[in-house]
Amino acid sequence: MSTDEKSLEQVLWDSANVMRQTMGAASYMNYALGLIFYKHLSDKTLEAAANVLVDAGEVDPEQVATEEQRQAVYKQYYDDEDAHEDLLSSMDMDYKIKPDFTFAAQMDAIRKQTFQLENLNQAFRDIEQSNPDLLGHLFDDVDLYSTKLGSTPQKRNDMIAQVMTALAPLNLDSHSGDVLGDAYEYLIGTFASDMGQKAGEFYTPQSVSQLLTHIVTWGQEAKKGFSAYEMQIPVLIKELFAPQILKIA
Repeated sequence: MSTDEKSLEQVLWDSANVMRQTMGAASYMNYALGLIFYKHLSDKTLEAAANVLVDAGEVDPEQVATEEQRQAVYKQYYDDEDAHEDLLSSMDMDYKIKPDFTFAAQMDAIRKQTFQLENLNQAFRDIEQSNPDLLGHLFDDVDLYSTKLGSTPQKRNDMIAQVMTALAPLNLDSHSGDVLGDAYEYLIGTFASDMGQKAGEFYTPQSVSQLLTHIVTWGQEAKKGFSAYEMQIPVLIKELFAPQILKIA
């Protein structure tokens, strides 16, 4: 197991520990996956903005070396009326996240103790509405106002802030595989027994999938276009947002 996979598992374990005292595994898995994907989209936005501005000679690479620097530069040029349209056009993303609603911005608010769930909910709505055909209803399973998160608005606010803090150390760029698929597999494999369901109905361990793939494709390797797929995929990431469809990879 590689170092980045261990890091992913540790981050997921930490985030699950925050939530598992108040809700079942099926619920907190939705929150974890939803927030990880939100972080993924946010990180890609900051990365794209940084690359565009470096390539244009507007900033030096060392000025966008950290997440905090990329966030500051993105906000600066996004808020500049003269640079705004050129920046977004050059980024060429299939979705939009305003600087005030990125994961980095939310984490800054958490550190300053000014974080509000409504801002995160607005970020979710903005992402869905920026590309409704592809991203519509993406965060339907992430109910930020559910009493499962806490009996009062402040408790719900604090719960999500703790979960995001647990997920913040995750470096999605360093992960060698499909971070969403790996996160789902880890969560369902680790906490399936807590769900009150038979995980085998919708989860197949990688080793079994690989063996079955070898069996059903035996002798078919020479057939042009022959492929094998396992269609047991969680609703939240059923599209998995392939890079050729959504420019986030």
